[in-house]
Amino acid sequence: MNKIAFNKKSIVSFFAIAFCLYIFGGISYLTSISFIKNGSFNIKNNYHLCLKRLDTPSVNVIGGIQHVLGQKVFKTPFRTVVRLNNDHYAFVLDPVDFSYPQNQIVKLDKWLKTRNCRFVFLMAPHHICKFDSQLPRGIDDYCNQTGDKFLEELEKNNVAYLDSRELFRNSPELHYQYFIRNDSHWKNYYAFKFFLNVARYMREECEFEFPDEILDESMYSIDIKKQTYGDMNLFVGSFFHENDFNITPIPKYSTDIDWTLNNQSGSGVFDYKKLNNLFCCQTHNRNISGKKVLLLSDSYGLAFRPYVSLICRDFQHVSLNQFELQKEALPPFLELVEQFQPDVVLFMGTPRDFPKMYYDYINVPVQ
Repeated sequence: MNKIAFNKKSIVSFFAIAFCLYIFGGISYLTSISFIKNGSFNIKNNYHLCLKRLDTPSVNVIGGIQHVLGQKVFKTPFRTVVRLNNDHYAFVLDPVDFSYPQNQIVKLDKWLKTRNCRFVFLMAPHHICKFDSQLPRGIDDYCNQTGDKFLEELEKNNVAYLDSRELFRNSPELHYQYFIRNDSHWKNYYAFKFFLNVARYMREECEFEFPDEILDESMYSIDIKKQTYGDMNLFVGSFFHENDFNITPIPKYSTDIDWTLNNQSGSGVFDYKKLNNLFCCQTHNRNISGKKVLLLSDSYGLAFRPYVSLICRDFQHVSLNQFELQKEALPPFLELVEQFQPDVVLFMGTPRDFPKMYYDYINVPVQ
């Protein structure tokens, strides 16, 4: 009996030691990789490597402990994540200087006007609702405040904009319902609702012509799929999160679209999944005549862009996430505009990404 008990204890001890070695060995391995790649150890680079794997033991274990302890704030070298009162997870933003992106957008608008091209800035929503923050007591977030000041400056410079945050001013609970619970992005249905606003604006202000059925929600079926992955898992671990559902409206009416995406091409009916992709894309809508639209966006634009292809003859999307990762993969902005000759340029952004390099892409001649 003693021998058996001893063996059981040994087995338990063995697995406990192996698990600890797995965790700390993984951290040591990633640290070594960081040193080899960067010439020195950098906590941000090392953490970034950890986040490459959703099942990274250190992130999961530390995040799990924090959840058990009821912690609301999760600090990482990149972001501060907060568990909101309604159990959603969101990044919080410190005050930032937005003068550079503001100047870039104002210059872009002026330059496009000299080319008889319309420009509209599209403000994407922040997970923390402007009208009901759900923040735990003592936690501040400046994302929406920064966004308001940014739009005020655009208005002073006569730059047209549309603000998606206004969609659910009177029903903030819907804002959260249409945000992925454990992710920093909107659900496809939220992007679709904003698309309808943008499409109406295009028809009224930019002389776009397209069938009324495109603006009729009853002409779309609803596809619902379980949403298990969220980018917040990369920061707080994947042990403690609730599954969510993503809601995607799909046209019932006839569509016929040619598309090019990441050196692949095809044609046929509207394919939302195909067009919702990190890479830049181009489409040609055989059922619509006339206008061309160029969209530049951060990752919020990925859920939005498939719908834009429904209201214009030719559409091109520049993924600024791809610009951040693969600068050489994108044509220079001035060259792109010269070749594509858009009627309207849209730029979708969120204050969360104001500090990023996305605005470097739109360098234009000073007027």
